[in-house]
This record gives sequence, structure tokens and C-alpha cells, in this order.
Amino acid sequence: MQLPDARVGTYLRAFRAGLEALAPHGDYVPLREQITLLEALDPDCSGGLLLPAEIDSRAGLPALPWLERARAEQGQARAAGAHADLSQLEIERAYALDKALGARFEARQRLHRLLRNHDILPASRLVAVLKRSDGVPVVELSYDHLAVGSAWERVRLEVAAPAPISGGGALDVQLSQRAVGVHPGLRHLLARHALTSLVALHAQLHDALGGRLLRLSRSRVGPFWFPGIPLPRDVPQALVAGLVLHLSSEVVGTEVRASRHLDPWHAPPAGELVPRGCRIYRERRFCASPALLPELERWGDARGVPVLAQPLTPRPVPTRRSL
Repeated sequence: MQLPDARVGTYLRAFRAGLEALAPHGDYVPLREQITLLEALDPDCSGGLLLPAEIDSRAGLPALPWLERARAEQGQARAAGAHADLSQLEIERAYALDKALGARFEARQRLHRLLRNHDILPASRLVAVLKRSDGVPVVELSYDHLAVGSAWERVRLEVAAPAPISGGGALDVQLSQRAVGVHPGLRHLLARHALTSLVALHAQLHDALGGRLLRLSRSRVGPFWFPGIPLPRDVPQALVAGLVLHLSSEVVGTEVRASRHLDPWHAPPAGELVPRGCRIYRERRFCASPALLPELERWGDARGVPVLAQPLTPRPVPTRRSL
């Protein structure tokens, strides 16, 4: 679906307010990159350069074509460098010739300065770091990508003493350099199993990595429901009357203190067998229009699940930053 231009700024500011209220931790894609992306998409920054605002109607999140325009502009901004910026005098001259042209030049300048100096979410990214090098080495991996329904997803895992690539494993640990090499097949495995249950993914990664899988998490930003987004049939339809941002997370690992399920929407898979020595924790947090909080609580009560929710207060219209 496509948002009317007049609604784009309001939508993005509400999305940002929800993110800042929920404050996603390190199991989610980086908050700073999310905020910068939303700021870039906002016509208050980018004018009409990145429009039209295309929304995934299943999740209420920015659709891939809209995101790709922002990423393309970032590539241009960084390739050109700061020396390509126009002077204030050049922008004023453009306004004198044609107001629309001057506004376009000014918006591109604001957008390029933002994107040149700050990162935004990439289409996908796999990062491996050596978390511990003394004793048994521990590697941490984070795989960020756009999931089905345009949700922003991070899969994060920790593995102790992974098998080397030369021995059939997926990682190459260089203790002396504190570096980790990753076999290309690992990215493909993570992409292929985006919809696999967390426990089944745990088994797949255990086989691919060797060693001991200490922790595995999968966390998503989205959906973001707002008036005009058709809601799934299995959720309270009264929620269509306001704003509801979801953050969901599931973690399986040896460090999880107790298995708990705090997600009123999706029940655990039937007959799930948690790996020996591990426990599993699932939660779904909401930031919603204050009037919808009682409806969310009733939803949780009907499912026997305490609801984790807080009010969403949209941000005020910002004052446009000067060049």
C-alpha cells in the first residue's frame, strides 16, 4: 500500500516514538540505525526525494522499494563526499530560479549529510566477533535482515569452541588476531531457515558450527498496526482503531533462567523439545495508543499471558534543521 504524502511524517514519527519507548536491546537490530533510517525517510528531512512511501500491508512497516531508495542515496552521498555539498549561496540562487528546484537541492543536501555521517539498516548483514579468547574461545554472530512481511529481524548466537572451517565447520577463529572468518554457507543457512522454529534452527546451527551453542535468539521489530492496515483474523479486531507496535523475541540457551512464554499472539510449537541443558524464553512487547491498552490486556487474559505494553505518545512535529 502507499501512504498519502500528507500522512508520511506522522506515520514515521509515531513509529519512532514507539521504538524509543520500547528501547530494543542488543538482540534486536541497532536502534540508532533504525532511528536514522526513519529520519531519512521523513519528508521533513528528505522532501520528496524518497517518496512514494510504500508500506507492506501485512506488517505496516516500510516496504523494500522505499528502503532501497534510502540505501541508494546513502551510497551516492558517501561516494560523493562532503566536497560535493552546495554552498548556501548556490541553494539561494536555485530558489530564486525555481522554488521547487531550490527545495529539492536543499532536501538532498540535508539527506546526504545525514546519510554520510550515520549508518542505516542494511538489506542484510552477518557479523562475527570473538567474544572471549581466554580458555575456551566464544564467538558471537549477529545476522540482520529484512524478514518476511518487512519485519526487521536479528538472529544472534553464541558458540563455544566452534569447529574450524578446515574441519568441516563454518567459522575460522584467529585467536592471535582476535578475528573470525565466516564460511559463505552460514549466511545461506540463516537465510534459508528464516521461518524455521527456533529449536529446529538451534539443531541446524549446532551441526554447522560444531562446538557448543550457548545461546540463540531471534528478535523482530514489527508489525506496526495503524488504521488502514488490515489485521490478521486471529487478533482482536478492535486494535484497528489505533497504533500498535510489536517487538517480539525468543531465546533458547543455557543462560536462560526459566522457560516462560509471554506472547499472546503465537503459542509455542506443539511438542517442542528444548535442547538438553537449555531453556526457552519468548515475549512480545507492545507500544500502543493509550486507548488500546485495555484491549491488549484482555487479549492477554484470554490467552493466559501477561501483556507487556506501554502507551505510545507520538513525537511532536520537529523543527526543520538548518543547513
